[in-house]
Amino acid sequence: LPKDGTTGEVFGGVGFVANERDLAARLDTSQGDFAFHADGVFRKSNDYSISNDNRPRSQSGTDVENWMGSVGTAWIDDRGRVGGSYTRAESVYGIPDSDANVEVDMHSDRFRLEGDLFDPLPGVREVRFRGVYSDYKHDERAGGVIGQTYQNEEFEGRLELIHEEFFGFSGALGVHAKRRDFRGEGEAAAFFSPAETTT
Repeated sequence: LPKDGTTGEVFGGVGFVANERDLAARLDTSQGDFAFHADGVFRKSNDYSISNDNRPRSQSGTDVENWMGSVGTAWIDDRGRVGGSYTRAESVYGIPDSDANVEVDMHSDRFRLEGDLFDPLPGVREVRFRGVYSDYKHDERAGGVIGQTYQNEEFEGRLELIHEEFFGFSGALGVHAKRRDFRGEGEAAAFFSPAETTT
């Protein structure tokens, strides 16, 4: 990142096979010991065209519309770094060769926090921590009616303490935890039982 400055870029594109439209942008800026980042992308396309001299046609269920955006910030200096970010993604897309007009409507949220602290306490060389939380869901719709839903909620965290050499030994202490909650609803409930996992 530039020192106390801002950079960015924007990209756009088009395609002719499925009338694709793409747009992406990025922004980076910093002020003192703080940095900030943001980016996003959008894409939309119709059903793919299939060239045929006798009978030109399109492949149904190949249309896509999705976007994703992220923002993040961090504190960085000689004592360490601490940062966090958030990402949101949404997508609606068809399923080719399905008997009915079937499409998937998906969205997800993801939060991330991590950091490294150097020499925070006497005898401690470094402390590291990482944490991620995500929430995912998608609906499968046929003719505009939701038939089944899948959901997955997950958290994972890790903490490490790296100590100075002690009686000739150097090493680390740490804890790691993970929790996952997965379930299916509607037609999916017939072959997916709710599952909760903690480690």
